[in-house]
Amino acid sequence: MPNLELRKHLAPMIAGIVRSQPDVEKSAILRNIIQSGREREWPPEHLAECLRLARDEPFTWGLAEECGDAVESVYWRTVTPWLMRSKPADREFAMSKLLEAGRPISALNATIHDTNAVNPALLVEALDTALRTGEPNAQFPRSWHLAKLIERLESWEDMDQERLLQIEFLLAPSFRIEQTAELKALTEAITSRPELFAELICLLYRPESVEPKTQASPTDGERAAAENAWHLLDDCRRQPGTLPNGEIDHDSCIRFVDRALELCREQDRLTMAEQTIGQILAHAPEGADGIWPGSPARDILDRAEFEQMRTGFEFGARNKRGVTSRAMDEGGAQERSLTAHFRNHADALAVTHPFLAESLRRIAQSYHDDAKRHDDEAALWQERY
Repeated sequence: MPNLELRKHLAPMIAGIVRSQPDVEKSAILRNIIQSGREREWPPEHLAECLRLARDEPFTWGLAEECGDAVESVYWRTVTPWLMRSKPADREFAMSKLLEAGRPISALNATIHDTNAVNPALLVEALDTALRTGEPNAQFPRSWHLAKLIERLESWEDMDQERLLQIEFLLAPSFRIEQTAELKALTEAITSRPELFAELICLLYRPESVEPKTQASPTDGERAAAENAWHLLDDCRRQPGTLPNGEIDHDSCIRFVDRALELCREQDRLTMAEQTIGQILAHAPEGADGIWPGSPARDILDRAEFEQMRTGFEFGARNKRGVTSRAMDEGGAQERSLTAHFRNHADALAVTHPFLAESLRRIAQSYHDDAKRHDDEAALWQERY
């Protein structure tokens, strides 16, 4: 047999030779390399490195097992399998081995491109372990793949819903801004279970009647939980009382709001709870009459005692506009259009919902002020050029 002393700079060439051979020749080459390594008393790391020259497939995995526990353990701790064209059973085998090796993120990455071909129970184990323990030098799957993975788990009939909610909560930072809506089970729970909404408010905000200086500094875990809560609440677009067909049940929405505020009042966090609900209601659809917001949001926001909620509503209404762009000499045309838009809705609700109408007028006035500022900036630009 030729002297195939393993060198890193030769590894790609050797891998190409090995992988291009028919199964019989490939088996002979690998077994000869392993035998030569054993005769030279190579450590398990070197033998595992030889196995990584071959394709990620059952033959290689079987050969790793034949080499003994030490070599097999090193192999699964270091291999990065590519399983795109593998059979479902082979993917699950590789995932199980990677999990045994303490590599849950690698296990996810190996199968994330087609989660429908993998047992969801194994996906849950890998995802749960990855979130709890992590994996050094491993990149967590991107949010698009995670969304597909969560969609798979949400559709799995045997999925434990409480465990799913915990997983989705921990995943919140992995999604870009305004993408946590992909966590559908958790988003639905936040706007249908007042206890969960109140729990998130308590994670994010401190009691309102206690001086900040008298409160202990949060731990790293508390900071992380607060950040997750912020992502979820700030991104929440689903309206309380939303039915499976997309319609909003008036009474369910009001019951949720009243109960959520009651719980947050008991926890001394009423102000921020009201403002947060106001921001969520800013994403309510328009009513059947073409006036925004529609019922039940307009009825809730018009209650005299909900001044803080209207503050959150105004902030949410402006904030949902997002990033804008304009020509240097355009001025405030966009803002004048919005001014008219909100004033029209305010006028339509002035008699039936006066408190909400006043809130809409304040939004309109803010855009009116913005329009004047942009007009002034455009005039200065024109003078300069």
